[in-house]
Amino acid sequence: MKFGIVKTSSGAFGFVARGSALVAAFLPESEGSLRRKVKAQYPDAVEDAGCLPTLRRQVADYYAGRPTRFTTSVDLEGVPPFRAAVLRLCHEVAYGETVSYADLAASLGKPKAARAVGGGWGVRVCARMRAC
Repeated sequence: MKFGIVKTSSGAFGFVARGSALVAAFLPESEGSLRRKVKAQYPDAVEDAGCLPTLRRQVADYYAGRPTRFTTSVDLEGVPPFRAAVLRLCHEVAYGETVSYADLAASLGKPKAARAVGGGWGVRVCARMRAC
């Protein structure tokens, strides 16, 4: 695994990749704190300034306030099927579009699962690389 850091106006944004897929993302904070957090969770990850160049550009654009559609695939290995379905559905939400957890649950054929949709959302920060 590799990890990268993108400096933004909000701090250092970090990510971990396996091949060409995003495994995890870390919201902006101080660079030192971010490096410690990445290494604590992914001790074998090696920093690579060249990994996922498209993601790097998209993150920079996003934090600069430019409309961005994240196109990097997300590695969903180990994610339970319902959560994986939520994440795949979120990828279809356009930049700036608002969709509620209830809307997502209904789209998945589980109209009473809005809380489960919301609960699963915070489990993997890289999920937030999707539009929701």
